[in-house]
Amino acid sequence: MQQGECRVRPVAAMSEGLCTELLAIEEAAFPPCERLGAAGLQAFVLQRTNGLLVAEAQTRRVGYCLFARSASSAFITKLAVGASFRGRGIGSSLVAAALHELVTATRRPPTEVLLHVDPQRVEARRLYEKFGFRELERLSGYYPDHESPFGGRDALLMRLIPSMGSPSPSPA
Repeated sequence: MQQGECRVRPVAAMSEGLCTELLAIEEAAFPPCERLGAAGLQAFVLQRTNGLLVAEAQTRRVGYCLFARSASSAFITKLAVGASFRGRGIGSSLVAAALHELVTATRRPPTEVLLHVDPQRVEARRLYEKFGFRELERLSGYYPDHESPFGGRDALLMRLIPSMGSPSPSPA
């Protein structure tokens, strides 16, 4: 995919068609216990402190990012890119756009941006680390596991302390 073939745009309202497309991406990217589903996705977008960015290639939605703001912190709550579009910079474009919305496009920038990631998702961790996110804490049993009644998979809590500069990835 060439630069410019993918466009990232904010979405303020969820149509049925958009919801269906994003749910297909979510289903392919996350196990059932981590999916929001239609009701959860629509409810998330309706909250005024939350945001949704969608990546589009030609006429197709190929990825999305959900983010949220609180008084002093911000959160990247979900990032998903369709399997056939991974490794093409779409995830980076989504994270950069989310950080721009959270850090530079608000009157009161957050003091930190947080996210959770499964430690086994190595590529996702590398992506976040490129933007300056660092592991803050390992959370035991964070992700529910329908196969185990005694807890789930761990998560890494990662944090970025925004600088006044551009929210772009650090050189590798």
